[in-house]
Amino acid sequence: MRAIRSRVQSISEGQQRYRDIYGTSESAPAGSTCTSGLKVISVVGTGGLGKTTLVRKVYDDAAVRLGFSTHVWVTVSNSFKLHDLLRTMIRRLAVDVNKQPPHGLEAMDADEMKEFVHKFLRNRTYIIVLDDIWSLTAWEAIRYAFPEAE
Repeated sequence: MRAIRSRVQSISEGQQRYRDIYGTSESAPAGSTCTSGLKVISVVGTGGLGKTTLVRKVYDDAAVRLGFSTHVWVTVSNSFKLHDLLRTMIRRLAVDVNKQPPHGLEAMDADEMKEFVHKFLRNRTYIIVLDDIWSLTAWEAIRYAFPEAE
């Protein structure tokens, strides 16, 4: 019982760290928009529910795509490696704007790659899907690459 209670408390505390996150049990408030700042939408649940399929339908929707200048889909997976994730994201960002990845990408450390992503996304509207992210640790490691409103 203690283990379950501890786990529930841990999950509850984790959820309170973020604002403007809408899960499967509640929807975004009427009239909410993504006009400024970083907005994160988490879709969570057990395997096989169709989360990826649902998010893919939204991501691929023509009306949704018109609202963003940059569109990137990255699969994270359980074997999360920060350097690999950032390199993949940078490559996909480059492809999205019909450019080559930056010279020296392979030699960049994680902080340099986060800074590159941050500068690339600044002053852009973007939708980036991090599919199959398994842990809060993975999100915490990558979140600072995404700019807040400036």
